[in-house]
Amino acid sequence: MNREKPLIHSALAIGALFLLLCLHSPTQAHSGPVALAIPLEGITVDGDLSDWPAGMRQYPIAIHWRDDPPQDAEDFRGSFCIGYSAPENALYLAVEIRDESTAIDTTEGGHWRSDGCQITVDVAHGKEDPPGQAYYLQGNTHGTWGDKVDRADFSAAVNRARSVHRYEWRIDIGRKTAGQTRLRPGMPLGLDVVLRDWDEDGSSSWMAWGTGPHNYAFYSMGDVVLVEGEEEKGRLSGQLTWEDGTGVARSKVRIHALDSESLWVTLKTDRQGNYAAELPTGMYRITSEIRSADEREIDVDILPKKKSKIEKLIVPAAKGQTVKFGAGRRTASKGKSVPAGEGQWRERWQTLGVADGLPDASVTAIFQDRDGNLWLATNGGGVTRYDGEEFTTFTTSDGLGGYVVSSIAQGRDGTMWFGTGGWVQAGGGLSSYDGREMVTFSTEDGLPGNNVLCLLVDRRGDLWIGTDAGAARYDDRQEADRIFTRFTVADGLLHDYVKGMSEGKNGDLWFGTWAGASRYDGQKFENFTLEDGLGHLISCIGKDRAGHLWFGSWTMGISRYDGQKFKHFRKIDGLVDDGVYSLAIDPEGNLWFGTTRGVSRYDGKNWKSFTTDDGLAHQTVASIFQDGSGDMWFGTGWWTRWGIAGGNGVSRFAREELTIFTRENGLPNNGVMALCEDRQGRIWFGTWGGACWFDGREIRTLDGLQGNAYSIVEDRKGNMWFATESNGVYRYDGRTLTNFTAADGFINRGATKMVEDRQGDMWFGTVKGVFRYDGEAFARFDTTDGLHENNVWAVFEDRQGNMWFGTGETIDRVGGVSRYDGQDWETFAPEPGLAHRMVTSILQDRDSRLWFSTWGRGVSRYDGVEFVDFTTADGLEKYRAGTMLEDSQGNIWLKSTRYDGRHFESFQSREELHRVGSIAQDRNGDIWFNDVFRVSRFNPRPSADRQKVDRQDVGQRFVPFSGSLALTTSALFRVATDRDDNLWFGSWFGGAFRYDGRNFTNYTTADGLADDAVISIFQDRDGDIWFGTKTGGVTHYDGETFTTYTTADGLAYNWVHHIIQDRDGRLLFGTLGGGVSLFDGLVFQNLNTADGLGGNMAVQLFQDSRGDIWIAGAGVTRYRPYHTPPPIRLLNVVAERDHGPVDQISLPATQDYLAFEFQGSSFKTRPGQMAYVFQLEGYDDDWQVTRQERVVYDDLPTGDYLFQVKAVDRDLDYSEQPATVRVTVHPPYRQIAVLCLLFLSLVGLTIATGYGRRRRHERDQAREQLVQELEEELQVAHDLQMGLMPTESPNIENLDIAGRCLTANHVGGDCFQYFPRDGKLLVCLADVTGHAMEAAIPVVMFDGILKSQIELDDPLEQLFGRLNRTLCDTLDSRTFVCFTMAEIDLSSRTFRLTNGGCPYPYHYRAATNDIAELQAEAYPLGVRPDTEYTAVEAQLEPGDRLIFCSDGIVEAENAAGQLFGFERTAAAILRSCQKGLNAEDLLAQIVDKVKAFSGEVPQGDDQTIVVLQVEEPTT
Repeated sequence: MNREKPLIHSALAIGALFLLLCLHSPTQAHSGPVALAIPLEGITVDGDLSDWPAGMRQYPIAIHWRDDPPQDAEDFRGSFCIGYSAPENALYLAVEIRDESTAIDTTEGGHWRSDGCQITVDVAHGKEDPPGQAYYLQGNTHGTWGDKVDRADFSAAVNRARSVHRYEWRIDIGRKTAGQTRLRPGMPLGLDVVLRDWDEDGSSSWMAWGTGPHNYAFYSMGDVVLVEGEEEKGRLSGQLTWEDGTGVARSKVRIHALDSESLWVTLKTDRQGNYAAELPTGMYRITSEIRSADEREIDVDILPKKKSKIEKLIVPAAKGQTVKFGAGRRTASKGKSVPAGEGQWRERWQTLGVADGLPDASVTAIFQDRDGNLWLATNGGGVTRYDGEEFTTFTTSDGLGGYVVSSIAQGRDGTMWFGTGGWVQAGGGLSSYDGREMVTFSTEDGLPGNNVLCLLVDRRGDLWIGTDAGAARYDDRQEADRIFTRFTVADGLLHDYVKGMSEGKNGDLWFGTWAGASRYDGQKFENFTLEDGLGHLISCIGKDRAGHLWFGSWTMGISRYDGQKFKHFRKIDGLVDDGVYSLAIDPEGNLWFGTTRGVSRYDGKNWKSFTTDDGLAHQTVASIFQDGSGDMWFGTGWWTRWGIAGGNGVSRFAREELTIFTRENGLPNNGVMALCEDRQGRIWFGTWGGACWFDGREIRTLDGLQGNAYSIVEDRKGNMWFATESNGVYRYDGRTLTNFTAADGFINRGATKMVEDRQGDMWFGTVKGVFRYDGEAFARFDTTDGLHENNVWAVFEDRQGNMWFGTGETIDRVGGVSRYDGQDWETFAPEPGLAHRMVTSILQDRDSRLWFSTWGRGVSRYDGVEFVDFTTADGLEKYRAGTMLEDSQGNIWLKSTRYDGRHFESFQSREELHRVGSIAQDRNGDIWFNDVFRVSRFNPRPSADRQKVDRQDVGQRFVPFSGSLALTTSALFRVATDRDDNLWFGSWFGGAFRYDGRNFTNYTTADGLADDAVISIFQDRDGDIWFGTKTGGVTHYDGETFTTYTTADGLAYNWVHHIIQDRDGRLLFGTLGGGVSLFDGLVFQNLNTADGLGGNMAVQLFQDSRGDIWIAGAGVTRYRPYHTPPPIRLLNVVAERDHGPVDQISLPATQDYLAFEFQGSSFKTRPGQMAYVFQLEGYDDDWQVTRQERVVYDDLPTGDYLFQVKAVDRDLDYSEQPATVRVTVHPPYRQIAVLCLLFLSLVGLTIATGYGRRRRHERDQAREQLVQELEEELQVAHDLQMGLMPTESPNIENLDIAGRCLTANHVGGDCFQYFPRDGKLLVCLADVTGHAMEAAIPVVMFDGILKSQIELDDPLEQLFGRLNRTLCDTLDSRTFVCFTMAEIDLSSRTFRLTNGGCPYPYHYRAATNDIAELQAEAYPLGVRPDTEYTAVEAQLEPGDRLIFCSDGIVEAENAAGQLFGFERTAAAILRSCQKGLNAEDLLAQIVDKVKAFSGEVPQGDDQTIVVLQVEEPTT
């Protein structure tokens, strides 16, 4: 026992447990052990037990129920004896403890870190639980627990000697009961004795005489019977069995004296059902707590000093009590939905809290339904459904049984079930939800108890309910006769408080209770308790892949049952804490345990714990769940109503899809100097703070390595070598780390170069010479041995096995090169031979000659005999260390100088070359040079005269590609080769260039390229070329057509720095500012910091052999997508009404509106980022893409169609199967029939009414005169109205604006206007009530008021307020003005909008390809003078549109009397915006949609539309 137990945690846990247990009332307070108390006299409570009678019966205190078990009997054991004094009316106890250590903490509150003893006495000895009361002596502190318990009721003393502690207690029964109770022989009492052993190392044990804390406060109660003396007692024994002869394990029998109603005790059976006890003499009746129809019982006569063995007491099979299922309380509900936030990310942890839409911070249960939605039970906020986009919460107002929800399950028919309750909450019960209606069942409907603690659906589909009053099985197979079958202790259940349930591998049901566990096989219960090795206070049960059962305990860690025995796992074994609240087993077989201090994962061998330091939302983990994609979810918090442990929401532990390697998650230091992959596939990191490796699962630090590990090498034996700055070198053989320093024959400075030779010896170049290590010892070679200089920069082994060492200069010596053949040294210094003293690189050519590049004096060649130096005098260009290359013809290239074996040809002075940085040879043998501004190719054909440099020949063979010829003079950034051997060059300002071996072709924005700054070039597996640009996004070129994708199409950012294609064919674009975009040719999805990416600057992408994507930017992130297709479900089909999620629908051709509503589920996909692909076969030619969860079709022609839709998640995984609806559009048969009837009727009417034509002609003439007068008035009104509106749109840079008002035939009151201001533009739309002159006059008046008020340049809210008050004073009560206005800041492209009574304007967002209603609303102007107006704000991006519509659009009617409506308006606007039309064409498209809908029906009101479109800024 060696674990720390902080005071606060221990005290809170004890207090919380005490409160929990006191709030619960189980059916039986006494649980098994029985002691006899004899009369005593002359006892002094001083801790000295010498005045106690010798030979008294000692009762062992041996039940371990909390913290660490004692190591052995010497570590800790205890016992007590008990007596009473009738004259004093007092109870005495003597407790003796054997403890190898003593711990007494005298600091404040330190008594909880001390050894102690606690006593509980139930004087009333009731059959139900007594009030929670306890006395304690902890350390040197006396105290009490519970209600109405007085410190003066007891006295206690302790005498602590070496290895022995003696406690002496006196309980004043007379004072405790206020004189109501007198102790007497034959009287029973309830008692428990609890000991706490605290060791100096911080570990502790709790031991009890009873069977643990599951019945009373901390403790269960045993029975004490007062006797007159030892001779007045006898012993009985018996067995309790089931009908099949099996013993009833760990059950209880009641022994009741026939001549005394108050004398009774409870005995607990052992594993075989046996029981025994000593009792006062007399007649007793024995009954079982298990109910039986025939009231089975046995009478026995206990004789003095005799053993009475009685016959077996047989109980019937446990079939439970069947009750008919009640109707419950029904409430129609859809819940309340709020958008879900993105949560907070920390490495692989994402936390969703109240700020993200969660109704309460404590999450007690998590469940995923068949549609992929997550259901989260909370401890005060009801239950909420999370679909990745929004939270939909259900509370008591929706019919839920209570706000505290403990458990969730889904029935065989898809119905959701919720267990509700709580110890201090009214209500509770079992609630079901079928998507439309919530039904709650309580004890009135047959439920055992209203505090539902757990739910389970077994393999048969039956629902099991665990409550604080037993368990129940719900069977709904017979709809007309649904039943509950209830099981309690009366059926053999160990305890009625059922907190966890699980189904065993044989179909047995396991119940976790406060007292232990019960297994039910359909016929009988088998119980397991502390005596069997199981913990108590069982909180959860789970079954692993092997069929083993795992039990979590609130106080005793984890117990595993393999069918034979139990094995414990506790904090000392690796569990983060012994208080276990939840557990789960993932598909890989890992076990997860939620505790009061974090969560632990166990793979069968190793433990890994996660806490708030790692990203977990809260230390208390009340629930664990693995979703369908493999991510783990952890609900945090508990007992919020008592303030003991709140919560911080739910945490998602994402699979290793995005892994950032930094100091925070394992690196010793963020400064990484060296990377190395060993033969086992481990990645090694050398950092400024040591070394570590990544084994594919976690980063492990190489303990013991000190300092900066700037170089790593693996030798042929698999040893890893590390060079450090000041601590020598280290060798790690997989087990042992060995440091070699000056004490071992090396030096402390470390090595500048490490090389293993062909013999397996390690060579180290240092500042103090070169060292060789042969596996046993170091050999040093320095200038005294023949090394030219001790400052060794380069180490090289040639083909003959000679070691070469390039050295640098020091203060007193110059550098050079030295060769060592294993026996002798030979040095080649500058005087004579070597060109320069500082050698920086070494090359061996095909003739085994060595070439030495020096710092500034040329190059030296050594053929094994002599050095030949080449300098500027030989034609070599003056240069420092650079690239050396041997080409296919054996020529040596030194940057821009070629040596053909006889002469040097230098091209550095030519205009074609400038600052050559690298050299390469292609497959044709041409040499390519690149520098900052250009690229050049050289064809190395041998000249006719090799005795001298032929400049004319060189000019023919040297092809420079510069601005003067073909390439632009702007900087060249990227070079790529396609499969046809064309070379592609990307430039900073000149676009892209393709070189086919003969000619250059330049592609710029004029050809369709997105931007002339080409940052990256890539050829995909289809042979198409992709260009990443600086500001224009990415351009695809298929050889004929350029297609550009930008943020408007879903690209994360328009600066595309790097492009790759993964093995699945998806393209990945690394952007500088938006993270990484994935594209499959149809859908874009993006990864950024909100998904867990290390940073949004993705400068390089790489896919390794395992398929992992590595993203370099802000650190390094590994992206390992786990492909889990997102489920998709149809929610609704809307036509003339809501049809629900039907799979087929038939419509008449006159029904011109059809909408499909659907939803996908993926929790790794951020809210709003789920994409959908859909197609209406027979109408759509190709699959379409949307991010909306609704698709609308208008005016479908007759025919048969198939609608299909799939969800596309963050990783571009598509739903396995689409959601489908078959659609049939048929001719309007009903209308055809009606028209035929009308035709026949008209024929008859024509004949019957011919005689009235003359009279009608007279009336028509009068009517025509009236119409002429009205038309004249309408024309005047029309002229007034149209004169108020602009004749053309304002000309504003980067804005495309269009507006149109289509007046009705009777003229309405619509108008719109633009008001350009300094740096701003105001756009407004108004609609005045009335028609013709009744509307025209108020419009003219309002226009004048608006123009005068707008000059004040006040905020929109104030402007609307003044306009409203003015119109309230001016207009009559029947007239008002619906008015909306937007104020646009032209520099920042932000806008503010206020609205009073107009339809919500629409904001089309190009980046997400969706529209949003701008929901600012208030009374129209002129209605109420006290109306307050508010503004909404938003940002406009390139491609965005603002659309204003009057109510004439929304309320347009068709011949069937249907309105165009808000949904059609939104759909028409969205589809028109998606076509990329300009403002005027977009406006016309919307108008055409309305006209097509209305058909021949006259326009009933003015129809006004204003469109504002943001264009890309010009450069």
